Amino acid sequence: MVFPEPKHEKYFDDLYVLKKTYDTSDLFCFWKAVKDGTKDISYVTNDSFTVDEYELIIASDGIKISSFGDEGKFRAVTSLRQLLFDCRDKICFAEIHDAPQFKKRAYMLDISNKRVPLVSTLKDFIDKLAELKYNELQLYMDSFCFKYEAYPFVTEDVDCLTAEDIKEIDSYCEERFIELVPNQNGFGHMFQWLKRPEFAHLAVGDHSIGTLNVLMPESLEFMENIYESLLPHFKSGYVNIGLDEATGLGKYQLEKVCEEKGRDTVFMEWLNKLNDICKTKYNKKVMFWDDMIVDYAGSFDKIPKDATVMSWSYELIQSQMWAERVMPYEEKGLRFYMCCCNALWDTFTGRSDVMSFNLRAAGEIGRKHGAEGYMLTDWGCKSHPTFLPFGYIACALAGQYSWNPGIKQTGGYPKNEYVYAAREYADKYMFKVKIANLISRLSDYYMYEPERPFGVTCSFESVYYPMETKKFEPWFDMTNFGDTTPFYFNNVINHIEKVISDIRKVNMDSYTKREIILNAEMVILGARLMLHRDDPDDIPFIRKTIDLIDYIAEEYEELWLRRNFKSGVEGFVNVLLRKKNQLNEMISKQK
Repeated sequence: MVFPEPKHEKYFDDLYVLKKTYDTSDLFCFWKAVKDGTKDISYVTNDSFTVDEYELIIASDGIKISSFGDEGKFRAVTSLRQLLFDCRDKICFAEIHDAPQFKKRAYMLDISNKRVPLVSTLKDFIDKLAELKYNELQLYMDSFCFKYEAYPFVTEDVDCLTAEDIKEIDSYCEERFIELVPNQNGFGHMFQWLKRPEFAHLAVGDHSIGTLNVLMPESLEFMENIYESLLPHFKSGYVNIGLDEATGLGKYQLEKVCEEKGRDTVFMEWLNKLNDICKTKYNKKVMFWDDMIVDYAGSFDKIPKDATVMSWSYELIQSQMWAERVMPYEEKGLRFYMCCCNALWDTFTGRSDVMSFNLRAAGEIGRKHGAEGYMLTDWGCKSHPTFLPFGYIACALAGQYSWNPGIKQTGGYPKNEYVYAAREYADKYMFKVKIANLISRLSDYYMYEPERPFGVTCSFESVYYPMETKKFEPWFDMTNFGDTTPFYFNNVINHIEKVISDIRKVNMDSYTKREIILNAEMVILGARLMLHRDDPDDIPFIRKTIDLIDYIAEEYEELWLRRNFKSGVEGFVNVLLRKKNQLNEMISKQK
């Protein structure tokens, strides 16, 4: 069987005997070995097929692949590799006719928020995307993760990606039929830039709002310099210019002009200015997030003609309302993507039910309303402490929904068969061992917590807020838990410890196992800190938590350096050190 599940597939009992043995351990190597045909495999061109469409027939006379061109051939070979993966000399007869639901199947990786992956890490992940038939990778940037030539001083002491790195990654993607798209924010989320004294004057209010003052000519010049430094190194004809969560729009320096013109008009003017730069200077079409325009359908006519609206919706309630959000785009004939999430940020291990519901909604709603693309977002917040393997299951599941959303959801039955198939795929091709179910159990810990706040978990926020905090604005108020705090958070600890015990028994790559266990230990740390807030007098228990912090900090730094540039590791380590100091202060007060 093939994953993502093809649109049409049929298998037979008869077996074809292969004339040679194939090494299927690496997709790209397999592709290079068979792309020109072999004694077993032949190719036929079908001009009526779409770019990714293919037909794969296995019969008595061999393996025949039909496609429009090399991209369709590559998708067929990707499916064939799975059929051959456990095969030595025989393969069952089959008929597969397949084509993707969405023309663009994208993954967005946040390389800001301290964590900048090494080139080797990105290449390994690109291979995983290719195996799941993704054809687009966006690298999200809103801070100092790239050596901007126009502003070399911002990365003088920062290890990060260079222009040569981007070109190398771009070529690597291209060989695997993946388009590498820059995703450079240019309105909101500019905190890191605006807090520097050289750019502080460009901020709306102050840097803590993170919004660029779009009324200043210097702001446009600033973005031109950013684009000049970045965009020429990407072959793609697209750039995602962000523009999301510009919370300063309508405030401070922008208040009066927004009252006079309207917030939507000010936004659209900035969008068009950036579009003109990207189009005229770099021949790139823009993409942008839709949250700042969704309530202004009357302004949709001001959206640049070739722009793509990136409709994002991540939480359960948002997902339920998503159809209402994209229907006006369909009515206006706008190009748009459905942008879902893996729900990893602010959790340490993820939120499995939020993730699976969100991914399914994106596929079904996008299909119904004519979305051009489907993009899974992998956001990092608060120093990005969650390691990459926690995103593998979502990556596989989104691969399914972006290629083939399957039958329409009916009644109350979730598409558990896709969830289970994604876990099985992750075990076989990504982890190389059965562990996905255990990882999913780690991602369920928040169900034991007393509240399920929007977008975060209690145990995660516990690590970041001071120990005297009991009201976690705006998320939750632990004073509402009453005397149940020990019950809930001891259950979280017991659940995580049981899963960790099971994971330790799994024979797998030692580094990946350590990453998984370490993120689980972070959950335990957060739960213990909630218990200390409830009972600050248990000094022996607090001392054990300090020992746990020391272990996490040391292990985190070592594992971080295996996948990421060194710069940035201090982000979460400093969070841990602050927490250790707060616990020591609690002990001192008891003496």
